[in-house]
This record gives sequence, C-alpha cells and structure tokens, in this order.
Amino acid sequence: MDSDEKKTYESEPVYYCNSCLSLRIKCECGVDYCDDCGSTDVIESPLETWKARYRKKYGSDFIRNRQQMFDDSTNSD
Repeated sequence: MDSDEKKTYESEPVYYCNSCLSLRIKCECGVDYCDDCGSTDVIESPLETWKARYRKKYGSDFIRNRQQMFDDSTNSD
C-alpha cells in the first residue's frame, strides 16, 4: 500500500460501539447494534480517534490485543 492509499484508507470514518469500542456493528430492522455487547450506542469517528480510544481503554493497540488473544487460545493445550 503506497502512502496515498494509506492516507485515503485512514481518512475513512469507522463505526463502532461507544461502550466496548468493538468494530463489529450490525444492522437489523434499521437499528445499528454492537454484535459483541449488544449496545445500540454506535458512533462514527476517524480511524485515529477510534485507535486512541481503544488504546486508552484497553492499554494496547487493537492488533496487539487480538494477536495476544489468538496466542492465548492456541497455547491453552
């Protein structure tokens, strides 16, 4: 991905749960809701804003957090 593509990608707004910050937003009967916690408090912001909020709430970046969860689940044997 070149720098122009990255700038365009990062300028796209993201929709996420204001409660748990999940990006898993679904819509049913015209109502947006979080597929992780069920909240209907869905907001939109620039990607960087969401990343900063996620880092502040969970203490790490989303990708690192997801990788750690994956590593933990595969090492549980």
